[in-house]
Amino acid sequence: MTATVRTLLRLSFVALLMAIGTPSAARASVIGVTIDTTALSGTTADLIFDFIDGGLPANTVSISNFSTDGALGARSTVGSVTGILPGNVAFSDATFFNEYLTGITLGSKLSFRVTLSDVPPAPGASPDAFSLFLFNAAGTQSLVTTSDPTGSDALLLLNLRGLGVGDSQVYATTAGPTVRVTATPVPEPASLLLLGTGAIGLVMRRRSAPPA
Repeated sequence: MTATVRTLLRLSFVALLMAIGTPSAARASVIGVTIDTTALSGTTADLIFDFIDGGLPANTVSISNFSTDGALGARSTVGSVTGILPGNVAFSDATFFNEYLTGITLGSKLSFRVTLSDVPPAPGASPDAFSLFLFNAAGTQSLVTTSDPTGSDALLLLNLRGLGVGDSQVYATTAGPTVRVTATPVPEPASLLLLGTGAIGLVMRRRSAPPA
């Protein structure tokens, strides 16, 4: 067995353990977010993440892999929030309103990964919701107007209905500088398992194929 095949086998085994070890009812949904802020480059702003508790059962949200070509400033938190960007930041819904706000001098882009526990709400309860805003440095108004139907000018809304990232809403900029938000689902462990298994099959077929 070659080193390549042994490596693929180990990767597939790890992916299998991850898939088995995560109950389907509580499987996390993961979404990668990229924001193009070229039109606001050099602007001092507030980047705001809000997590609202809709009711039982409990959910959690975490931000990881944060990256920007701008510069982070002072931060403030409200509610059940731990961590500091650019490290991991975790939200729970132990309180109704949970917020992480960081000052930022915008560059041309920023990106991060959001992991949601995504447990659906109990009958009659509203879903927990995670949203993203970009305000002026005073925190008094949005830097852009978006298609958010509530008039809050959110850039992104994730409702935790147990439907995965398919229930995400990306709002387009309708006035002010153009800010583009891209939200992309990150493959779950089961998908990684299939990918790894396919790669192993390809390698084994090549090894077993008769010479030309």
